[in-house]
Amino acid sequence: MRIKTQFLVTMFLFGTVLAAIAASALVTNHLVKKTSEQENIAGDIAQGASELSYLANDYVIFQESQQLERWQSRFASFSNDVSLLEVDNPEQQALVRNIQANSQRLEDVFDSVVSAIGTSSQDGETIAPALLQLSWSRLAVQSQTLVSDASRLVQILDSQESWLHTVNTIDVIVLTSIFVLYFLINYMTTQRRALKGLARLQEGTAVIGGGDLDFKIEEKGNDEIGDLSRAVNRMTTNLKTITASKTDLEREIAKRSEVEEELRISNEHLQDQAQKLEVEIDERKKSEEALKEVNEQLDLALNSATLGTFDYDLKNGVVHWDERTKQMCGIPGGDDPDYKEAAEFLHPDDRQRVENILTKAFAPDADGTYEAEFRIVRPDGGIFWNRAMGKVFFEGEGPDRKAVRQIGVNQDITERKKSEEALRQSEERFRALSETSPVGVGVSSSEGVLLYTNPSYELILGYERGELVGRKASSLYWNPNERQSWVSSMNENGVVRDFETRLEKKDGTPVWVSINVSPILYVGERAVMGTIQDITARKKADELKDDFIGMVSHELRTPLTVFLSSVQVAMIEEISKEEIRELLEDAVTSAKSMAHLVDNMIELSRYQANRLSLNTRMMDVAAVTREVITRERTEKSHDFLVDIEEDLPLLKADQVRLELVLKNLINNAIKYSPPKTQIRISAKKNGAFVMIGVTDQGKGLSQADQTKLFQSFERLRETSLTNPGLGLGLLVCQRLVEAHGGRIWAESEVGHGSTFWFTLPVNQGTP
Repeated sequence: MRIKTQFLVTMFLFGTVLAAIAASALVTNHLVKKTSEQENIAGDIAQGASELSYLANDYVIFQESQQLERWQSRFASFSNDVSLLEVDNPEQQALVRNIQANSQRLEDVFDSVVSAIGTSSQDGETIAPALLQLSWSRLAVQSQTLVSDASRLVQILDSQESWLHTVNTIDVIVLTSIFVLYFLINYMTTQRRALKGLARLQEGTAVIGGGDLDFKIEEKGNDEIGDLSRAVNRMTTNLKTITASKTDLEREIAKRSEVEEELRISNEHLQDQAQKLEVEIDERKKSEEALKEVNEQLDLALNSATLGTFDYDLKNGVVHWDERTKQMCGIPGGDDPDYKEAAEFLHPDDRQRVENILTKAFAPDADGTYEAEFRIVRPDGGIFWNRAMGKVFFEGEGPDRKAVRQIGVNQDITERKKSEEALRQSEERFRALSETSPVGVGVSSSEGVLLYTNPSYELILGYERGELVGRKASSLYWNPNERQSWVSSMNENGVVRDFETRLEKKDGTPVWVSINVSPILYVGERAVMGTIQDITARKKADELKDDFIGMVSHELRTPLTVFLSSVQVAMIEEISKEEIRELLEDAVTSAKSMAHLVDNMIELSRYQANRLSLNTRMMDVAAVTREVITRERTEKSHDFLVDIEEDLPLLKADQVRLELVLKNLINNAIKYSPPKTQIRISAKKNGAFVMIGVTDQGKGLSQADQTKLFQSFERLRETSLTNPGLGLGLLVCQRLVEAHGGRIWAESEVGHGSTFWFTLPVNQGTP
């Protein structure tokens, strides 16, 4: 392929991909802008509802036309904001419809209040305080509902905007990657085809330009570089027919210079031989002088050293020990011992090893130096460790080379050996304790390199045995800068206690640990020992606790607000009985909601504290089921179908707990079934159990969602947005059913609703 064609194809592919990514980024930016605008409008609506509440209060209290005009002006702006809401998500649309409906109700309520105040003013009567209280309460309920719906819409739009920002970031990263890939591919293509081809052509023309007309440039490919190479080769062939080759000329010149070069080399060789002879003579003189100086220094060292010395004349068989050596070995002063007798001072366990060392030192081809550490047994039975360093001197050369003299020094190293043994035992105890410790133990050098890790340390981080040794400790931190925090603390306080941070496991996931650090000596060097304990479960529990407290406060606040407002208004004497009844029904509904939430929390806490005890008795499960259905059927938005098999056996169960299980399942079915659909409650005998099921007409659950149903505080993302709650109901059902000896499960298919079944064991005989 021609270079030009390849470049055009690459540009076309790059432009196509770039256009697609750019279009995606533009669409995402548009959605982000639209979502942000809707979020701002929803925020303005929430703020407007609050302002309308304050303006309405002012008007009710002061009854001035200025307050009425201000309220009407602000409500017009508020209505305009409501009309600007345009959302696509079904959940968001539901909230918008609620806001629109509540906005209309707020206007109607305020108009009725204005009308009542106007009528009283025309009749010249003073408005009763009870009427003012009633007006204020009705306006407050509507305003609170608007604020709550608008705030919820702001939260959902904010989450959507965050998600769109993430998508936009991914588009930018992909676009940047394509830019880099395009330039990399272009560079590689140019390097492989154009640059290398031009370099090859440049080298060839340089050779030809130097006069070598026999040289041929390599011809590769059918592109422009190949055409140019073939043209240069044809030009070289034409030049060769009319020009003498440079190679032939150089060959003639080389033959002439060969003889001259041989003569020069011969002269240089003779000069080198003469110089080497002079150097050898000079070096021999220097060696003789150096040997004389070494002998003099050695004699001086032997006479002045505080260490023990010995000198063995091998020719005459005479050995001389100085007084220091005799004192160390426990030998009285005077005559020197026989050399063979001196060998008996060696500890029996060390004799063979020392003999092997000396055998190597006395070998004809050895340099004669040796060093050995061994034990000496004194005549009185005492033992000390001796370090001997010596030198064997030889005479003669080759096979006639023989040892003639042995000199050396002795040093008492007993204390050092004791220290080394104590250190070894200490390290063995440390390893024995750390290898079996459930706490992770690691030792790192002063430079932060891991020298040792025990099995628990490696298990916490997911590494194999010994895999961490040699690694930088800072590389294990999720945030490498956090290690410097405890290092600074240790420099100030000497130790680190209960420092909590995250480390990175081998698989790349984080793990929370508590670290304790202190300086130690390890193998005689300064080091740092740290222990780690996995606290991930505790951290997760703390997060769950915080989330739980936040959810509880949120779930209790709304029904509590409705309850208090309804009761306060119902206490006004001037309102009608129908209004009082309606308000009390709202209060009862809110109280039931709070009581239901508290019941679930109490049952779960009892189970977790192992204090759940059942008050069982024989009961008719069919009657209990019908009674619960009657209580929970408080509205006509759903149809209830009861399918209970006749002649069900009596069950031994806790009626209060059984009613709670049924109540949770029926409430779930009401939440997730569309209005006017059917909810079916069935009961039948199945072997040694009675099966009770509640079927809804919701969207159904996927297999992945079904695995999360009975986990603590677990709520599916879609349902948690449209039906707020703590996610405790199903977990409480599972705990109570299992406490009775039964089990609970869900049967569901996406798009076809769900059925929640639970079983209770049949108790044979009578109570």
